[in-house]
Amino acid sequence: MPLKSTAKLWKQAKSPKQKYRDRLTVTLASGKKKEYAGYGPTKREATADLERKINSALQRGKTQSITVDDLFKKFLLHRKNYQGLSLSTIAHYEDNYSRYLQEALGHKAFVELSLDDLNNLLTPRLEKRHYRTAEIMVRIVNTMVRWALDQGEIKPEEMTLQLREIPKIKRPKDAETKPAPVWTVDEIGTFLIELKRIYDTSWQSAAYPFFCVALNAGLRIGEILGLPKDAVELRHIGDKPVWLLHVERQAVRIGTNTTRELGATKSVSSNRSVTISAELGTLLQEHVARVERLYTHRKDYQSNDLLFPSRRGTLIQESTIRRIKKEVIKRMGLPYIHTHQMRKIYTTYLTKELVKQGKYNPKIVAKLLGHSDTRVALAVYTQVIEADLAEATINFNVTSIAENTTKNDASEDKTEDNRILVGYSDDE
Repeated sequence: MPLKSTAKLWKQAKSPKQKYRDRLTVTLASGKKKEYAGYGPTKREATADLERKINSALQRGKTQSITVDDLFKKFLLHRKNYQGLSLSTIAHYEDNYSRYLQEALGHKAFVELSLDDLNNLLTPRLEKRHYRTAEIMVRIVNTMVRWALDQGEIKPEEMTLQLREIPKIKRPKDAETKPAPVWTVDEIGTFLIELKRIYDTSWQSAAYPFFCVALNAGLRIGEILGLPKDAVELRHIGDKPVWLLHVERQAVRIGTNTTRELGATKSVSSNRSVTISAELGTLLQEHVARVERLYTHRKDYQSNDLLFPSRRGTLIQESTIRRIKKEVIKRMGLPYIHTHQMRKIYTTYLTKELVKQGKYNPKIVAKLLGHSDTRVALAVYTQVIEADLAEATINFNVTSIAENTTKNDASEDKTEDNRILVGYSDDE
């Protein structure tokens, strides 16, 4: 017998598809009472959705369902073994799950997850304007549901929470993320000149060659920190000398730890050789000699074969580099950017230069960035330079067009008159 509709308008609906909600408490075969909710754009569809969920729950009977914790572990194991996710990415998944979802949802049967369960977690975050946290929570749940359905771990009819019900976080305009600025050539020069001054006067600082690599080679910060001393190579390709920077490892930050340790690169395509200028290649070789001269004689120095070591030879702290960058940007009055934004600046100017030379190929840019997909560089990393935008104009001069049109019309009229006169002459 079909359920009698008690659906009501749902004021917290995230989309028109959830306009109405119908709820009913059901006693399961195990004796446990559970409230189910159905959603739909009309009262009838909300009640039909509720009935489908209740029938699905009753059909499962006393069978033991996999918990959210267990499914999350299987999900990560599959991602690691079959999709090759890096250790750092796995650690970020685990950290975000344990921080935001595990306590509230980990013990629940995955098939019994409901929209109300998710909204109970999202609402306090959204009220505090923690939009980034809410987005991470939704992304993890969405990814797990999709994976469970794709792998056949759960049947669609068994799920209480449907993919179409998972809300999308919409930020208000004042909380929308704004694209970071792209430094002009003059701003880049100002930044590097000040770093060079510090580098020449302080034997401890390595920020100048570090950010030269970030801006001129587009490496990720972990890749720069993990560069070995012999990463720089001068190779002759034909008769032309070419400087290369080899990327074969990176300094990985595990979870929320601030310290890093050497590990594999982010992906297979991240193992690459980046072409650099002769000036940068020479600078890095001189920096290696400088480190040998200033640090290796220290009693507490540990030789870890790093291009950018600390005074003790260990991995340099990311916070140290970030602090110097922040101080220089503030002192020189430059727009603030994150270190990763320098990778986007590199991509933007690299693309511009290749287009100027008539050699642009998206595969070249993807190869240098360590991407397997050429679309990422264009969609995410290539940005617009304001100066280029200002020059991107087309000038259809109305006055010139009008003058040319008038001249053409007069010429055509004269030709027509001559043809007519000639015609009359023939007739005579």
